[in-house]
Amino acid sequence: MGDKEISNSFNPSKLENVNIQSKFMEKYPITKSDLEELKREIEIHSKDEISKEQNFEFLEKFQESLMNNNKTEANKYLKWIEKGLNSTASILTIRAALGL
Repeated sequence: MGDKEISNSFNPSKLENVNIQSKFMEKYPITKSDLEELKREIEIHSKDEISKEQNFEFLEKFQESLMNNNKTEANKYLKWIEKGLNSTASILTIRAALGL
């Protein structure tokens, strides 16, 4: 997985979430494959570059929410990601795994 860099936008940033992922994947029935698929969908199906950057930030917040055992907040971030995508198959998979 590794770090993700977001560039060519108004706010370049770097996502470092490998440790977060492994910790909450122990608590919830979400696989590494589910998260990778969601990242791929964000990369490919975001409506525009701004949506893509926001969606990656929302994904990081989603993972942090799960680490804090806050499924309500995690669901909020999934909804926001869904609004910025043209495809949502991986979101449906993750919601089902979390019982949302």
